[in-house]
Amino acid sequence: MSPHVSFNRLHLDDDVRLRDLVVECAHNLEPDLRVAGGRLPIGGSRMLDLVAVDAQARLVLLEIRCHERPEWILEAIDHYDWALEHLEEVAHLYAAHRIDLARLPRLIFVSASFSEEFRRRLIYFDRVPLELTEYRYLEVNGVRGLYFEPAGLLSGRPPRYPASLQEHLDLMADADRAGVAERLVARIAALDPGVRLLFHRGGALALWEDRLLARLEFDRAGVWVSDEVSGKGTEVRRVSDLEPALSGLAARAAHWRRLLRPAPHRPGTRGTALAGNGAAPGNGSRESRTADEKRDATVSLNDLRAAPATRPGAAEAAQAPPAPAPARRTLMDDP
Repeated sequence: MSPHVSFNRLHLDDDVRLRDLVVECAHNLEPDLRVAGGRLPIGGSRMLDLVAVDAQARLVLLEIRCHERPEWILEAIDHYDWALEHLEEVAHLYAAHRIDLARLPRLIFVSASFSEEFRRRLIYFDRVPLELTEYRYLEVNGVRGLYFEPAGLLSGRPPRYPASLQEHLDLMADADRAGVAERLVARIAALDPGVRLLFHRGGALALWEDRLLARLEFDRAGVWVSDEVSGKGTEVRRVSDLEPALSGLAARAAHWRRLLRPAPHRPGTRGTALAGNGAAPGNGSRESRTADEKRDATVSLNDLRAAPATRPGAAEAAQAPPAPAPARRTLMDDP
């Protein structure tokens, strides 16, 4: 005879109580999710509900309400914007969690349920890595706790990165502008073997693995390239605009490669060549790439057009022999 199990679903109307329960049951929300703090004031009467860090050391903002409200989305986006602009300060405040400054924070809405209207409005925030989670407050055999279920956005919603390169090129005012945009995408993809492009309806994200390098916004006149590090943007309409737009991205991609993939040490090897930066041993010039290396870095634009979220990087590591790597530093070592 199976043991008797008593099961009751409980009701919550207190946001503060719900937040406390989320802290207690964070392990049910996501394995290895660590709650770093809560009710963090960010100016005026605004506060972040809960600040957490996931298994990849990524900052996670938890927006918690027993029931959704019409103004909740704008409040959450305001909180997310503040956290993104003050990411270093947040990381310093919760230094023990060693938050990865190079990764976009996540935004998780937690509520009992989400209406179709609420979900539909989230479609316009494709650039924010957000998630919906519905909670269930249950009592099982006298033990109370929160249980969580991931909630999708609209059931018929298109993929997050639905557009392709060709769709954006087709909207250009003329063939010349489209040709420049096509060259820009190919050059970005060839910067480093770790670079990939994810296309969406408004443009594309340029990533080094999962580190954001830049945002690309396509319109009829050209492409706007926003550098995520400097915060500056460059408009690309002509061939002469390519180098200014690419220089910062190339340096950033090389930075991530040096930081996260230092070259292995080989006894007796001299010079400072690093795989992927195009420099020959003992020569710091970036203009010394061989013809073979340039050929290896060629990207197939047909592949880029074919799939919305293709990893366009046919480039391979440069063939120069690696040399002793500099001492590995982490972002947390910076002053």
